[in-house]
Amino acid sequence: MKTTNALFLSVWLAAAAAGMARADDEKAGPSVAGVIGKLDAGAETVRVVCFGDSITGVYYHTGSRRAWTDMLGIALRKQWPRARVETINAGISGNTTAQGLARMEKDVIARRPDLVAVMFGMNDAVATPVETYAANLRRIAENCREAGAAVVFCTPNSVTENPQRPNARLAEFAAAMRRTGGDLGWPVADAFADWEALRRRDFREWTLSMSETIHPNLNGHRRFAELIASELAGKPVMLTDEDAGFARDRLSRTRARLEAGKPVKIVAMPPFDRLFAGEIRERFPDARLEVTPWPWSGAGPVQTGGDGWVAGGRAAAKGFAREIRERHPDLVVVAPPASVNAGADEALFVADAQWMLNLAFPFGREEWEVVAVLPEVAEPDPSFDPIRREILKRMMLGKDVNPLTRGEGDRRPAADLIRDTVAGENG
Repeated sequence: MKTTNALFLSVWLAAAAAGMARADDEKAGPSVAGVIGKLDAGAETVRVVCFGDSITGVYYHTGSRRAWTDMLGIALRKQWPRARVETINAGISGNTTAQGLARMEKDVIARRPDLVAVMFGMNDAVATPVETYAANLRRIAENCREAGAAVVFCTPNSVTENPQRPNARLAEFAAAMRRTGGDLGWPVADAFADWEALRRRDFREWTLSMSETIHPNLNGHRRFAELIASELAGKPVMLTDEDAGFARDRLSRTRARLEAGKPVKIVAMPPFDRLFAGEIRERFPDARLEVTPWPWSGAGPVQTGGDGWVAGGRAAAKGFAREIRERHPDLVVVAPPASVNAGADEALFVADAQWMLNLAFPFGREEWEVVAVLPEVAEPDPSFDPIRREILKRMMLGKDVNPLTRGEGDRRPAADLIRDTVAGENG
């Protein structure tokens, strides 16, 4: 009997101790260290909600398919190879911290996250006093903690200087986020400081991380993911093009429609309207195609030198982009020609080529496929500036598109390259 009582007492004491330990853990609340432990162990899925505005959401800036949410999942798995990670994008265009708070229960808490990555500020800088912004960030973090989720903050990127969102104003909001994170004990990935350091060090690289004035492209979103993962890991985490996983088959959805006998709508810059339609009909003789040429200039051939594309082409292309979206195409082919602003400086060339690419995509989530074509496919001209060719390639990757190009020494007719693309043979 004494033995039984002693055994009971020891079991009770052990259970009580375990209960007190659990109570202490619950009192301590969620932690980044706990999240890292789960990532490292790989026994449970770690759910990460990325919470923000259009710089978090999936829009044309990054190619309408992925954003830094997806890149962060890749970066976490690279750093912790056993990790099981689910990333959820809770970014909505135009949102401030106040609007984020209003939808937080539905879009964040209901997802039962282990970690919430918070990036607001670009719209607050226009509409919110900085003190209110900091208070809202604190409430967001407290709501996460109460729901059992750890928090990592990320400051917004810097932008091309503009009167609505001057960088000096954004710097105040980045500083407010840093202070809030420090006060609450949550890590802060400082994208604003990183972007500004990059701008000073390598302006071209900074430019190729942007889609337009304020929004980064996928090159920039990869940078966000690296910064956040590095902040969590306490050491640099870098992603290669191979890590990023760009899709190799450019026409998988379009081909599936053709194989199913469904009609296909194509919008393409010349001469690819004719080339793609011809090669598709060659492979699918019964294809029902509606082909619309996308004019890349106001009238006539591309004007070289000066600001011809800005004065005529960009306005015409922007107007036509609305028509693209009204048509609900299945395939858009964008092909910035080698001659566009050939005599202009690099900044103008980049701005115009970026807008050609931006206008090829739906505003939000992927509704159609996009093929981006480098100039040498139509114009195998060795005199085309190799630096500008590389710039175009980087911008296309920044739209999550693996560009159609020629292999070294490939002098085949453009139709042959398009034929391989239609067949899915030239990834």
